[in-house]
Amino acid sequence: MAEYTKGEWKQGKPYADKPIIIWGGKPGKRGAIAQLIQTDNEHPSKTEIADAHLIAAAPAMYEALRKLRAYQDFTGSQKEGKELYQTAIRQADQALAEAEGKK
Repeated sequence: MAEYTKGEWKQGKPYADKPIIIWGGKPGKRGAIAQLIQTDNEHPSKTEIADAHLIAAAPAMYEALRKLRAYQDFTGSQKEGKELYQTAIRQADQALAEAEGKK
């Protein structure tokens, strides 16, 4: 896997006449990850805001998929497998909420 900026990614507040910034990194080491240039100089569209949420959720979605893959490949006890599965589903739900702008 290629390296990416670890830590939580968040969408900055959308302002008129300014790009939407995606901030990420670990506390004390946050920086701009990406910026979305608005097609309308007055206000970002709902689609542009949704795109920003989706980009900001990328690390959480990646980690949730890794957990689901680990569950698929798991060969331990049934109890451990159930815990791994529940963790993976919880992470997937959180990542989806973040991607949908609900978190």
